[in-house]
Amino acid sequence: MAKRKQKRDRAAMAPRDYVLIGIGIFVLSAIVPAAFTNFFDANTTGWDVSTIALWTIIPLVVIAGLLLKFVPGGGRGGT
Repeated sequence: MAKRKQKRDRAAMAPRDYVLIGIGIFVLSAIVPAAFTNFFDANTTGWDVSTIALWTIIPLVVIAGLLLKFVPGGGRGGT
């Protein structure tokens, strides 16, 4: 029983961690919409076709990277 309690104590988060997570979420909620607007409203006039094609693929690469990072197994076959 004592071992189990120690394991649970190590997994607990300090109140400071909750505050930092809250501040991080607040900052991200303010920055991300502006970043999306600037990215999708970029002026691609004068860019060659291959650069424009790569510019449109960037959001898909970002989503794939996030999925690989946060999905259990990290894209390594579930291990």
